[in-house]
Amino acid sequence: MLGLVSSISTGGAVSLPPLSFNTAPAFYIATAGSSDSGDVGAEGFSQSSTTSFDVRLQLSAADFNEGVDAASDFTLTNVTVTNSTTGVTQVLASSVTMASVIDLSGLNLFYFFTEADGPLDDLDLSSDSGEAAAHNGTSTNTFVFNGFVSKKGFDGSIAFSEKSMNLNNS
Repeated sequence: MLGLVSSISTGGAVSLPPLSFNTAPAFYIATAGSSDSGDVGAEGFSQSSTTSFDVRLQLSAADFNEGVDAASDFTLTNVTVTNSTTGVTQVLASSVTMASVIDLSGLNLFYFFTEADGPLDDLDLSSDSGEAAAHNGTSTNTFVFNGFVSKKGFDGSIAFSEKSMNLNNS
């Protein structure tokens, strides 16, 4: 009890445990309009090959306990995309909290995403989109996604696995 009183009286704060994951969180680019709730099979969820997509955060089942954790416990910050073909980098979201989760049945993977019409939903980087990092309109362009993930109740953030994608203009 004295330690608690001492900590409070000196302005000390309770430290949060450092954030860590068993498997590195990964960035996933899903086909625009992919399943956005519940338990789905792999056939209901596919990776995009075009510049029209939804952003997902992928975590392994070892890092998400459906009985305790919530999608809203996870926040993505400083999410950027670089069109390596043109050399332009664009901020997609400075900070966005995940809203929902999909359990990809049988694969021990969870995919988290923002609210519909949020900053990482229904993105369009096609050549006529007007976006800074838009496709140049020729062949495929290589897009590299970066950002950080944090979790409520833990200290710090971890860079999610950089994702490099060759995307066709849509």
